[in-house]
Amino acid sequence: MTTDYRDSAKSQGSYYESLFTTECLKRGIAVSQPEGDYLPYDVITDTRLGLKRVQVKGTSYRAGSGYKVVIARYAPDAFDFMALYVDVPDFRTWYVFPKKISSSATTIKLFPHNPISKGKYEPYKAAFHLL
Repeated sequence: MTTDYRDSAKSQGSYYESLFTTECLKRGIAVSQPEGDYLPYDVITDTRLGLKRVQVKGTSYRAGSGYKVVIARYAPDAFDFMALYVDVPDFRTWYVFPKKISSSATTIKLFPHNPISKGKYEPYKAAFHLL
């Protein structure tokens, strides 16, 4: 009997981390991935602004008028930035924002399909320049 790992949460996490790394490299941002999965961040970016610890998440879960990402509660100094990927055809979009923006949230709702959205996280759509 073989196990299908494609749908596991760990597999999905690795997929989103790979997509984030690829997107950073396309933008000239150096990326390192720490060994193991025991840290509260997934990757480290290295830009002229310095080293940043980034927690990477993704979603394709539609919730009402937006896309929902469930995030765990993290310690205040667990990471510097969160990168969220909305993984749906026609609206594949990254959001990159400082941890302080989401420090009290356990779910985040994103609206990549709505160009006039006033959602809290919409100003951080494709905000790789913050890293």
